[in-house]
Amino acid sequence: MHLKSQSTRDANFCACVVATGGRVALWKIVLAFVLAGFLESPGAQAAEIVVLKQKGCTLLLSPSSGFSKDQLVKAETSSGKPLTFRVTTVRGKKALAKMTARSGRCFSVAGQTLSPDDNSSRRKTKLSFGVTGSGGQFTFRQPFVPSDIEADSSQDVQTSQTVNGLSGLGFSAGGLIRYEFKTPFAVELGVGALSSTTNGKTKRVNGDDYLVEGKFLEVMLQPALAITSCMSARLFCKAGGVFAFPIKSSISVKTNILAESAPLKYTRMGGEFAAGINIGPNLVLLGGTQISQDKGSFKFDSSEQSVNIGVLTVYVFGGVAAVF
Repeated sequence: MHLKSQSTRDANFCACVVATGGRVALWKIVLAFVLAGFLESPGAQAAEIVVLKQKGCTLLLSPSSGFSKDQLVKAETSSGKPLTFRVTTVRGKKALAKMTARSGRCFSVAGQTLSPDDNSSRRKTKLSFGVTGSGGQFTFRQPFVPSDIEADSSQDVQTSQTVNGLSGLGFSAGGLIRYEFKTPFAVELGVGALSSTTNGKTKRVNGDDYLVEGKFLEVMLQPALAITSCMSARLFCKAGGVFAFPIKSSISVKTNILAESAPLKYTRMGGEFAAGINIGPNLVLLGGTQISQDKGSFKFDSSEQSVNIGVLTVYVFGGVAAVF
């Protein structure tokens, strides 16, 4: 079999390489991040007071533990502003309180986290650092066609033989820097690595198996705008970009009589969108997607010319971010 290295459809395929040991190591890192988040100090959790709603000077707070009716509390907002409020009602896990007005008015604290008695469970600095980890499905949204289909004019045969994209598990881990320029808005820069193995299978016209596999390990840069309290104190959201470069990558094709592989050079650029739940002062559970395009080239030994590629990729993930 002669691979159609100059085919237009082959030119739209991309894959990347990573050793099995690398994928296992990244998975262990992700698991360590999750455990680290859940092993946070119980005292830090208890000190957190979230302003669920605000109407004028009246606040709805959660949780209510440690509060009693008519209690006067001095606190500090997550943005560093001091305030004083008096608890008026305690109902279950929530409490109502009345802020002390300044110059006849009360400034907005809805959605923020308060730290009573100046004992902040949240970071007081605007600049913070963290770690992230995720896992999910990584997919190449581009068909790949065996070369001998070109000789068959039947549209039905051609459609049935196409590998309509490659999919596989992906794992990522890394660190981030966050600067909160105005509560709850912040800018982030994440730096990490993403590892995945993707594959697809079909049959050639002569009935032979046609296997396509892409493996990769890449470095990612992820600038983003984050809203730490997105519509609610418990919700988190962010949107930004992703720029990735391969550490080592390859594409391989196998049949019953042939096995070929080639190194792959590319850049991956696109957007990232994520939302999550703030389950503590430092921990966020996230879910989201990266939609990007890989542009690069590869060359099999049996080919005389390199093949240019432009592949759409989608990474749907779930993970965790811990920021301190």
